[in-house]
Amino acid sequence: MVTNISSEIKNIIEKRQPLAKRVEKVEAHLISLQQYIQRLIRERNNFLPQLNDSQTSEILQGINLPQIEQEITTNLTIISKLKARFSRQTLNIGVVGKPRQGKSKFLQTLTGLTRNEIPDGSGQHCTGVMSIIYHQLQAKSTTGKVYSHSQESLLEEVIKLYYGDLLLGTTPQKFDDFLNGGLPALPSNITNKVDQAKYEYLKRYKEHYNDYQNLLNLKPIFSIPQNKIREYVAQDDVDGKQVYYNYLAVKKVEIESQFPHSDIGQIAVVDLPGLGDTGVGDVERMIKVLSEDVDFVLFMRKPNSGGDYWDKDSDVGLYDKAQKGIPTIPLSRWSFLILNKTAPDSEQGDNSKNCQGFLDKLPDTRMEFADCIIADCANTEETANVLEKILQYLTENITELDHKYAKIFENQLIKLSKDLQADLEKASSALQEYAGDKRLFKKLFKQFWDKLTNTLQPHLETIESVSNQTDKTFQEELNKVIENCQKLSSIPESVEPIKEKRNKLGSYTEAYSRYLHIIRTDLSKNSYL
Repeated sequence: MVTNISSEIKNIIEKRQPLAKRVEKVEAHLISLQQYIQRLIRERNNFLPQLNDSQTSEILQGINLPQIEQEITTNLTIISKLKARFSRQTLNIGVVGKPRQGKSKFLQTLTGLTRNEIPDGSGQHCTGVMSIIYHQLQAKSTTGKVYSHSQESLLEEVIKLYYGDLLLGTTPQKFDDFLNGGLPALPSNITNKVDQAKYEYLKRYKEHYNDYQNLLNLKPIFSIPQNKIREYVAQDDVDGKQVYYNYLAVKKVEIESQFPHSDIGQIAVVDLPGLGDTGVGDVERMIKVLSEDVDFVLFMRKPNSGGDYWDKDSDVGLYDKAQKGIPTIPLSRWSFLILNKTAPDSEQGDNSKNCQGFLDKLPDTRMEFADCIIADCANTEETANVLEKILQYLTENITELDHKYAKIFENQLIKLSKDLQADLEKASSALQEYAGDKRLFKKLFKQFWDKLTNTLQPHLETIESVSNQTDKTFQEELNKVIENCQKLSSIPESVEPIKEKRNKLGSYTEAYSRYLHIIRTDLSKNSYL
């Protein structure tokens, strides 16, 4: 593994904590601001009927306060994701892909767990729910924690989505309505197998209620031993003989275990169910997970040994949907592509030629990744190499991505604040001109304006002061890197070797290219840089 990777990750997580505290302060400010806007809307609605000045009335009504309130709500959603990201005590790697691409096998090899904790299968979609597997260095045994649905959340987050997607008519308003009423027939004009499979999947919730109902009545979070984990994350047992239905009532399962590579530090891997053809809302849940629970995403694709190709709908479509997880940062900055290579003696046969073909054709798909790796996900050594590359990339780039993500939001917030101030100044100016009794409104507006400006201005000043400050830690590290670079033996001490290389290769351009390659190789070998 990379030298000091564990301490590097710990350092990244520690640097995030001050950001999390700053985000909490901004969140509190936005909530307060939203309350002021809501009050102003009420006061305006009470005041306008008493106003006899049409011009002033038109100006006041032209200020779109509901839109401002909605923008604040949108920003609160974004900031909740920032807070979750910066407060995490692990770096989280999400693995996504279609079913049967080798995701589960990769995670088994990576974590040292088995099919009992990370189910796989070549038949139906074996993985039923999302799992987050945490590397715990001090863990004496593997344990699980189940997050279960209530009747209300299962109805709102799952059942109703099926009704809407399959056009089944009026959605049940209570879970008992779903259980006790007849399930509407699938519309006759729906004949494709995908929707028919979804309908059969929905029927499971009704027909097998007795098999999972006890989970709905338990605590929303409860612990389970290692030997029970599969019963909550899989659709069947290891042999495929016993069918499980607990997964129907489970939101996610968290697993704590000690990975084989003890020096990797505070990381977690997120196992998302394959995006198949029955899980309504799978895409929305994937986007939500990527935006809230994942720092880096790993796309898994296993080309068929008998012939395969990049599919515009399933492959590129999945890439486009994943980009919605953090739309402000290109997915190429926070994702790897793993082409899963199968051995000649495997059931799938040797697909190495098609893996290379996929890699060669990747530029034609418009999908871009930070790195693309061909690896046998069932091979311990190759999987460890993939993890090493991911962690190395994260230690070098995650801080920059964090600041970029936060800066984009910060700019949005500054713009919102300025727009709001401009609108309120228009209202203040207009109210000085209207004819009528202004005493009550002036009193209320002054109270609101004083609170708004006194709350908003310090925040803007804080943002401006921080944006102009030099990051001393970054500057010190940069100086160290420059100092170490100057010690590289590959850098010529004089112009004479460069001239000799020019004479040998025929041009300074060729000499520059050759030295660039040598120096890059030297840099990559020196981890202290």
